[in-house]
Amino acid sequence: MMEKEITLHAYGIAAEILGKRQTILHVTPNHTAAQIKTIILERYPELGNINGFQLAFGNNFAQEEDIISGETQVSILPPVSGG
Repeated sequence: MMEKEITLHAYGIAAEILGKRQTILHVTPNHTAAQIKTIILERYPELGNINGFQLAFGNNFAQEEDIISGETQVSILPPVSGG
């Protein structure tokens, strides 16, 4: 199956863990958000220490079952705290 190149953008503590704000991942076009999260955690296991980070496909938060389709940008969004 053909692979798709996606740009992974990282923010906050996730960017610190990656050591950069963006990198390239190769996935198959029918990967779900849960599968992409697994790939990211295999490549950057330290991200597992971030409790509750989310992914976004393009400008939309991704649910676990969402399939990456036309989007080529995936973002790691760490939890936001504030008061």
